[in-house]
Amino acid sequence: MSTRDTKCPEREGASSSATRTGAGAVRTAAQAGLAGKLLSLQRTHGNRYARQVAEKLGGAGEKAKGDGKLDSKIETREAEVVGGIVGGIIGGAVGFAVGGPVGAVVGGGAGIILGAVVGHLLARKTLTINITKVEGSTRSTTVDDASKVLEDAANVKISVGKVKTLTKAESEAAIGTDLVLDEFSTPGSPTAEEVALTAINRTPDTITAYFVKAMSAGSHGEAFRPSAFPTVPPSVAIKNGDSPFVAGKPLAHELCHILLDKGTHPSDTKNLMSYSNDGVGLTPDEVKKVRSSSFVK
Repeated sequence: MSTRDTKCPEREGASSSATRTGAGAVRTAAQAGLAGKLLSLQRTHGNRYARQVAEKLGGAGEKAKGDGKLDSKIETREAEVVGGIVGGIIGGAVGFAVGGPVGAVVGGGAGIILGAVVGHLLARKTLTINITKVEGSTRSTTVDDASKVLEDAANVKISVGKVKTLTKAESEAAIGTDLVLDEFSTPGSPTAEEVALTAINRTPDTITAYFVKAMSAGSHGEAFRPSAFPTVPPSVAIKNGDSPFVAGKPLAHELCHILLDKGTHPSDTKNLMSYSNDGVGLTPDEVKKVRSSSFVK
């Protein structure tokens, strides 16, 4: 294992109780706002997404083995279930009014699925990051792959804030003419190049990701988390390419070092914070901490 507790190097990656509420009261409180959202989400996401949510609900009582996904999405799952119940009540009522008992069955089923979609989306949180692209980087600034990894693990979507692309001159001024970022060797002691680079493109209380061509020790990425680097603003650096890791893992992994504010790498190869190539799950405790981070809204 690397002594660098924030690294994800390529060479090491090869291998609540519920209260009862009458149907009329629920409809009165929720119908006006929720009905419109249900119709909008159906048009936006379609039946395929609705089926996926229904499948999640169907397996909510099963324990996910090792991947930390379904069983760890506590807030999201509860929101989906509540949304499904409310949606089912509303859909059943509307269906009964339109088509009698048969309509109630059909409307209730559709309401459960679409209500779950509403609950899922309402439970989603957002992590906004700035991106600085250094000369020589071939990475896209859309970060869709990393967002998918973090959404699947904790229902947290990555949103891109300020984007800055450095010129060759600006890049060389920060990290030298070789355009290879000089990496720290001891946590808490950033190199001069890291200090210079992480001062660029800042917003208060926001993580900035720096995309570079390569890193001096061959690492895939590094993170400057608050407790280990009090003199450096919260930042991550990521080199070109994700291989051999699954797409999006390196960036999501390094961001979670900051969100969790810890630098350890678990032995569970299905965990996002492990050195494994394809581990993308988080434990229930990790999900709670990620979602409660001050950087996540």
